[in-house]
Amino acid sequence: PGTILEMSVFRPRLGKELVVKITRKNVVVKAVTAEVMKDIYYVRVRSFDAGGVAETVNLAFLGMPEWTRGVILDLRNNPGGYKDEAEKVTSLFLDDSKLIASVVDRIGRTDVVAGNARPKEWKTIKNLPMVVLVNEGSASASEMVAAALQDHRRAVIIGMPTFGKAIVQERSHIFMEIFVLGGGSFYITTARIYRPNGKSLQGKGVLPDFIITKRDGEDLEKYLAELRRKRETESSLDSHIKGEDEGVWLEAERDKINLLRKDRQLQFAIEVIHSLLFSF
Repeated sequence: PGTILEMSVFRPRLGKELVVKITRKNVVVKAVTAEVMKDIYYVRVRSFDAGGVAETVNLAFLGMPEWTRGVILDLRNNPGGYKDEAEKVTSLFLDDSKLIASVVDRIGRTDVVAGNARPKEWKTIKNLPMVVLVNEGSASASEMVAAALQDHRRAVIIGMPTFGKAIVQERSHIFMEIFVLGGGSFYITTARIYRPNGKSLQGKGVLPDFIITKRDGEDLEKYLAELRRKRETESSLDSHIKGEDEGVWLEAERDKINLLRKDRQLQFAIEVIHSLLFSF
């Protein structure tokens, strides 16, 4: 930490090489972050691989403004982790009686996990429209959260089909004096996880309600300019009557375009939240 690394980066769009100096340091990535996006509360959970993630999510929602009109839970690229942490997070959005998952072990015993997985004193969020973002990097415990909220119609799932891992694994240690494999560890698969509707996620994953790629590389303004060039819009017609606001983007429209360029899935989630407000 503190030493400088000099990197040469070639950018095809610029057609040249850039020299970037980076100072090394230890970077701690927070498992849970929250952000107020105007009237929507956005919470990202990057993993469930540490104890206390669910508690941190609960604390994040304790800080949610009273005037919040919708919630976005971002589970993209969340590889999973501890099943009980994911269960507690899911239970923040469901009634106690709602089934979260069924866990069936190797000899057929079934453990049912319901919405009362959270501590009684935790805040619950059941009176706001909700969207969950997932993608092909969402796996295991994060898939369990998305599947439960989808089956109970508690949230609209947006993004790409998830990884498809729905098994429970426990870590065991290998000791050199017993196994020739040497020191180390391996995981034993002990059970399968089934979503509330009884279907398996293993090998299949969660199919979002709306399948949206994160970016399609398309610049909206360039697209509109191309339509005008091809004479496929009103403004491309000869001697058309110019509108008062033609070519002028309002601030809200500009914000939408900028976010659309950066993250189509998040922009679509915001639009869905605003649509749900009419029926929630």
